[in-house]
Amino acid sequence: MQKLIVLFSLLFFVKSLAAQDSLPVIKATSDKVDIRVGDDFFSKGGWILDPNKKPDLFFIGSKWFYKTTKVTFITDKDSISFNVAPGNKYNFIILLNDKIACYTQIVTLANPVFLNPNILLPILIALIILIFLLYFNRKKIDAVKFLYFGFITPLLFWVITFLSGFV
Repeated sequence: MQKLIVLFSLLFFVKSLAAQDSLPVIKATSDKVDIRVGDDFFSKGGWILDPNKKPDLFFIGSKWFYKTTKVTFITDKDSISFNVAPGNKYNFIILLNDKIACYTQIVTLANPVFLNPNILLPILIALIILIFLLYFNRKKIDAVKFLYFGFITPLLFWVITFLSGFV
């Protein structure tokens, strides 16, 4: 029984060592790197390698993070490309002058909640149904209850404005 436990422990240890992936490596002799996001040059020679940052982070945001996009880091000797998707991280190493390892990470932001059609569409449908129900039942509802909407509407406006600012 002890031999079996030792054998399984050894297999588990070897399996965990084999599961560790090595990071992709590209080479460079200059500390300036070009970055292409999609078809646009995001940074033409503007990315400076910093070996002290581990990892040096490159964030994808604004117009690029709503869909899968190709991001390419181009050095004077080599290049590497990733098809980045929202909410993921991509790690690699840029080897400067064949000695200095510059750990780099591409970080993509997650899609905003209210720009997701799976969330936005049900909210809009619920609001439209609520408006129709209020309209068709307006004669059955007391006018004082409608006046409460005069208090709720600005409050709802400011809550949504502040929540959107935080998002």
